Amino acid sequence: MYKRKTSTFLAVFLLMALTVKAQMSGTYSVDPTGAGDFKTLNELQSNLSSKGVSGPVTVNVEPGTYSERVTFKSISGLSATNTLLIQGDDPSTTLIEFTATSSGDRSVVRIENLSYVTLKDISVKNNGTSYGWGIHVYSSGTQVEYVNLENCQVEVRATSSSNFAGILYNGSTTSFSSSGRPIRNSTIEGCGTTGGYVGIMFTSNRNSSGATGNRILNSKVTNYYFYGIYLNSLYGFELDGCSVVGGSNTRTSAVGLQYFNNSSSGTHVIKLNNNYFEYPGRNAIYLSSAQGGNSTSSMSQRGQMFNNMIIMDGSYSDTRGIYTTSTYSGYFDIWHNSVVINNSNSKNSSACIYYQGNYCSIKYNNLGYMASSGSALPLYIQIPPLGLVVDNNNYYNNASPILCQIVGAYTANNFLGGGGYNTNSYNVDPNFISSKDLHLKGNKAFPFTSANAVTADFDGDKRCSFASSIGADQSAYIPSFIPAFKSPDTAIVNSPATFLNQNDKAEPMEYTWSINGKPQGTSRNFTFTFTSVGTYDVNLKASNCSGKSSDSTFKVIVVAPSKKPVADFAFNKTLVEVNEQVSIQDLSSNGPSWWEYEIKPSMYYNSFTQQYESTFLYDEGDTTEPSGKLVFRTPGKYEVCLAVENAVGKDATCKKEIIEVIHSENMCGFFNSSTENKGVLYDAGGKGAYGASQSCNYLIASCAGDVIIDFEELNLAQGDYLRVYDGANSSGKPLWDNINYASGLTGDLTGMHITMKALSGTAYLEFESDNSTTTLASGFKAVWSVDAKSFSPPSASFSNPDTICVDASVVFKNESTGSNNTYKWFVNGKEESSNTEFFEETFLFDGTYEIKLYAINCGGIDSMLKTVRVVKQAKTARPSFTANNTTPNLGETIQLWDMTTYCHEEVEWSISPSTFRFENGSSSKSSNPEVKFTAPGCYSVSLKVTNASGSATRTKKCFVNVGKYCLPATNILSTDLGIIRFSVDDIDQSSDANVSGYTSYASGTRGTLVKGATYQFELERGGNNDNFSGSIWIDLDGNGTFSASEEVASVSNSSARIWLDSFKIPVTASTVVSRMRIQTTSAIAKTKPCGPSATGEYEDYAVEIFEDNTLPEITLKGSGTITIEEGYGFTDPGYTAFDFESGNITSDVVVKGSVDDKLAGTYTLEYNVADEAGNKASTVKRTIVVVADTTRPVLGLNGNEYDTIYVGDSYADVGAQANDILDGDISGSIVLVSTLDSSKIGTYKLTYSATDSRSNTGSINRWVTVLDSTAPVLTLTGLDTVKHEVLDPYVDPGINITDNHDDLTTITVTVTESPDVEKVGIYAYTVCATDQSGNTTCITRHVDVADRTAPSIVLRGSATITHEVHTDFNDPWVTVGDNFDRNVTVTTGGDFDGTPDELGTFTIWYYAEDASGNKDSVSREITVVDTTPPVISLNGNVEEEVDRWEDFVDPGVTASDNYDVEADITITIDGDYTNSQSVGRYYITYQAEDKSGNKSVILTRIVDVIDPATGINEISGSQVELYPNPASSAFVLKAALNSTDRANLIIVDMTGRIVYEEGIADASSFNREVNVEQWETGNYLIRITTSDIQVLERLSIVR
Repeated sequence: MYKRKTSTFLAVFLLMALTVKAQMSGTYSVDPTGAGDFKTLNELQSNLSSKGVSGPVTVNVEPGTYSERVTFKSISGLSATNTLLIQGDDPSTTLIEFTATSSGDRSVVRIENLSYVTLKDISVKNNGTSYGWGIHVYSSGTQVEYVNLENCQVEVRATSSSNFAGILYNGSTTSFSSSGRPIRNSTIEGCGTTGGYVGIMFTSNRNSSGATGNRILNSKVTNYYFYGIYLNSLYGFELDGCSVVGGSNTRTSAVGLQYFNNSSSGTHVIKLNNNYFEYPGRNAIYLSSAQGGNSTSSMSQRGQMFNNMIIMDGSYSDTRGIYTTSTYSGYFDIWHNSVVINNSNSKNSSACIYYQGNYCSIKYNNLGYMASSGSALPLYIQIPPLGLVVDNNNYYNNASPILCQIVGAYTANNFLGGGGYNTNSYNVDPNFISSKDLHLKGNKAFPFTSANAVTADFDGDKRCSFASSIGADQSAYIPSFIPAFKSPDTAIVNSPATFLNQNDKAEPMEYTWSINGKPQGTSRNFTFTFTSVGTYDVNLKASNCSGKSSDSTFKVIVVAPSKKPVADFAFNKTLVEVNEQVSIQDLSSNGPSWWEYEIKPSMYYNSFTQQYESTFLYDEGDTTEPSGKLVFRTPGKYEVCLAVENAVGKDATCKKEIIEVIHSENMCGFFNSSTENKGVLYDAGGKGAYGASQSCNYLIASCAGDVIIDFEELNLAQGDYLRVYDGANSSGKPLWDNINYASGLTGDLTGMHITMKALSGTAYLEFESDNSTTTLASGFKAVWSVDAKSFSPPSASFSNPDTICVDASVVFKNESTGSNNTYKWFVNGKEESSNTEFFEETFLFDGTYEIKLYAINCGGIDSMLKTVRVVKQAKTARPSFTANNTTPNLGETIQLWDMTTYCHEEVEWSISPSTFRFENGSSSKSSNPEVKFTAPGCYSVSLKVTNASGSATRTKKCFVNVGKYCLPATNILSTDLGIIRFSVDDIDQSSDANVSGYTSYASGTRGTLVKGATYQFELERGGNNDNFSGSIWIDLDGNGTFSASEEVASVSNSSARIWLDSFKIPVTASTVVSRMRIQTTSAIAKTKPCGPSATGEYEDYAVEIFEDNTLPEITLKGSGTITIEEGYGFTDPGYTAFDFESGNITSDVVVKGSVDDKLAGTYTLEYNVADEAGNKASTVKRTIVVVADTTRPVLGLNGNEYDTIYVGDSYADVGAQANDILDGDISGSIVLVSTLDSSKIGTYKLTYSATDSRSNTGSINRWVTVLDSTAPVLTLTGLDTVKHEVLDPYVDPGINITDNHDDLTTITVTVTESPDVEKVGIYAYTVCATDQSGNTTCITRHVDVADRTAPSIVLRGSATITHEVHTDFNDPWVTVGDNFDRNVTVTTGGDFDGTPDELGTFTIWYYAEDASGNKDSVSREITVVDTTPPVISLNGNVEEEVDRWEDFVDPGVTASDNYDVEADITITIDGDYTNSQSVGRYYITYQAEDKSGNKSVILTRIVDVIDPATGINEISGSQVELYPNPASSAFVLKAALNSTDRANLIIVDMTGRIVYEEGIADASSFNREVNVEQWETGNYLIRITTSDIQVLERLSIVR
């Protein structure tokens, strides 16, 4: 957001304004409330204009609607530093709105002759219905620059009128397309327009100093009528990131972007990148005379069309996504565009890209014709231009195999590599997401190319550096890594090892092969020769477009060979021609390290060098390498042998006749026929381009079967032809498409893979090239072979006249049967002719002659022999003759033809007047003399024929009309201006364009023309790239010249390829055999019948003009007798008049008679006409019968036929009108009959009737409906909003209904909305009541459905838990539930943290909360206790000795506890030891107790008090037995103590731990066996005690 000026500044400004009109600088505001500096935009303009600016000015236009029209102009001080920014708050809140009503105020915002102005963040709307421009940047008196529009939205009326436009940069206030002074360095960015004849128009005065640096960026144009964006007369332009979308207002012939008339240089180029077009009309991008750049090589100086997405509707005629026309629209790189045509289109000139222009590169485009029918193409190029590059594209045609057409050079089906184009192109499904979304699906690999200058795609995504997707979108497909490869486990030293990559070759990946970490190759597959044994790491690294990579390493053990090799090899092809390269590949196994090839025969005798030479030569490698490339120098079948060797042994193999080498011939070479069954035939240039002015033939005559000719290459330039016939000569059946290629095959047809089959066993080829050295091509390569079969022999037959006269020419007609025959004619054994159709002979003597015909084909020979008799003439012949041209021009030669059928010996020609001579050795005695006339005029011709029976003569007056017609001259021939067909009347002449400047067809078909007649004609020229002018003259008076008044038709500056028109023969023309001349010339040239003409063509035709003797005819429309009623008036249905010569002459018809429609009776009309020649038609009559009036008066209602009133209202009748055909207005006699009752609902009829003076009565009805328009009244019972518990059924408190008219039982009540009690929310419960009249009232109560019930929470397990301190605590947790929510949140609290490290009683709180915030809780009490006894261990030994009378120091014990510290542990010491005064064995017991009262086990220590003198302590009065000791599994303890008391038996280990304890009832005698299998090995103490005796024994356990 912008900031307002401070009040301090305003105060200063106002103070300054009191003293001087200061220039403006700084920030201002426009606010419609009056709170800003200006209230309106016009007030702002007034200040800017009167004050000017002295620094940068920013104007903040506050939110609101400004209903005004404003023109910003005459603002002084604007410059590159003193700029003007007018910015709104946002287009959605700041609107300038105006309704244009006249041509002069058609724009809402105009920026007139200003520079350095920016309009930003504003919407503009023009509500005009006759005129409507949105934003207008006007440049007329001065150059304009830096006028920018940012984020502006413009709306004008959607209409077909050119008075409506969204955004205009031009030089006119009334015409959208008029240019003014140059506009430069101006940008439209982020803007949008909707509606208008044109969305955005940018036109300027093109020159090198202006109209540069202009741009439209990231803007959108929708719902325009004819032009989305129109650019005109600019000097370079940039259109980037824009969207052009057609709408309901867009006409079918509309253009998304039209760019007309662009000049360019190295620094100012056209850039049309990253734009989107959707159904923009007929063309998406249309460039006419728009030169992209000026360099043939530097991309920075060439036009760009990159990354555009174009969606076209094929139902429009001539649909083209990218369309450039004229050779001036060149120097473009058209790369990475995606274009589709949806819906069927029947024109093959419709195309995704249609290009005409020089120096263009069309690459990396994804083009698709998606319809299943039609003739549109992915790519169409009009005439191969200079510097054309077409490659790396993807073409898809869902309706036809034809993918790409380059007119005059190249039509492709399977087109790859055809004509030098599309070598690396594709034909696959375009893989678009849909026909309306041209992004790639990303589900599979799509054709890609290496990195190029286009580094980002349509969306701005970075293109892959090594796999840039074809089309506008970079594929999101990321291939799965398979960095694995097939590798031999073991390789053999010095023998090549091949590693095969497992990745699909179509996947976008790059590879690096390494051996032991050292890179060795980047190919997809890899071959390497290891030179030493060992183990090698072979690594393949694969990387994809995401930058991710993966690798795989395979260990290869390289060993010395263990077996001898097995030899094998193969060729890549086995049928080759002389000097054609062939590859040989070693396939031997077991690792050979030495190779030697042998080719047999190895030598041949070269007759030219007269030396023996090698039959083969290696191009790559030699006979000692495993693989190589070589050529064979002479035809034949070859045997090839291979010997191989390694360290273990050798092997060899031979393959006989593995290679067949065939000879090749060139047309126009030394030989012109072959009987071989295989061969290759090239054009006159061999494997290179052929030359001009070539004409020759070649016969393939194997007769061994069908001759199959496969054209591997076929590319002939315009004017050059190849014809192939099934037979021995050109009379055979044409094997090419002679309908579409009448003169023979021509153009680039390589991609069509043409194959022909000659079923006759012979094939005859004719090749010709014109004299043009600039239109040559690569020619053709034809490979022929023979499919063996047998042929049927011919049957010879002929016929001849019954009578053959001496000295008379006779024709023998060939009537033989059979396929592809050739013939020989013999007379009396001597060959006379090989004519196919007939044999002509003159016999000098009477008598008999043998005539024999031989018919020959591949099936054999047949003959027919006839004996004919020649006699002398028996009657006089009747002469007949004709001529090849009866309207020659003065100086032209014609030929007279004797057509007399009966035999005759002599002829004599007579011609009058005598201003002629015979030519080329002919004379008056020649049968068919050639004659040249030396003076113009009409000549009579006579023929006299003589035989032995006499003479006869026939004369034709004015048979030849010689004119002194000038011979026109043309300097330059042009295909566009050349005539290829002309037709009128019986004349229909086709010819090749660009052959001759003048051609006379006067000797051809003669046109028959009648005076006064009009004739349609059709003239077709060779092309329509250039406009033309044309004329037709007829020598109407037969004087041998063409005068200006004899021009019967003309056209000027026409773009039509076919000129369709008519001409009329004046009635004043002479009746004469004459001549017609036609001319075509350039658009700006003036036609002249005699020339000279700078360019174009003339043609002459013979015509004969006759008199018009045909009467015209009149035809009545409608009946000849018509009956009408009085007063109705009579209108003649009409008539037509047609004359055979003059055509429609209806306007010349004369009508006599009249009709009085007011008076009954019978009337007659007479019709007549005459044509231009004065021929009158027969008179035609029509009878009109007027009868008495029987028509009723006609009544019309005042007001409505159907009226409505409401119950209780009165009805005001407005009456009716009555008119009669005779009486006129009889409204005063109207009678009204009404049933209206306004108190009751219903429909009532009011009838108005009137009667005329003839008692004819008419009537009319009015229908009045009484309605109830008051709706029922509804009121809620209870609150407007009620609370309701979720999931509970909803029962509404009720609604009260009343109505002004209807009983409640007739009111329909419906509930249109009700709450969803299964979902929380506020719902409308709506009830509607409708009375019988359809009046409806609805009322709504809001029901707040909510979950207001707290969740349930129940403890799992006990509410109180006692737990041992310092042990893991597993919380039993809780069980929760809720009436509505499935997921209830449970949290915990309290003073127990889950770790029982402290004794005491603690509480855990569990809190449950549902989604509606309802809560509940429960607690658990945890008591932490210590029930674990302390651990105690003896210090010192279990058994201690002390001398009697010596002090004993108890070592004590060590105690520890799981919770209490040692200081808090109480040790209790007990036992029978008190002092050492008495010798004996005593014990001390120890027990530890912690603060929780847990007591440890009791440990015992033995204290032996010994006599220091004897070292013995005794136990008196007892006897103990312990055996075995040591023990392993059990021991026996027997004792007899001097005591009958109860005794205790305790056994402890050396730590003092009790391991066995038993009470003994009688100590005086006991015997125990104790099992010790589970005891550990070691020493144990046994203690037996009574109340007065203690016995101690030591036990050892060993195993």
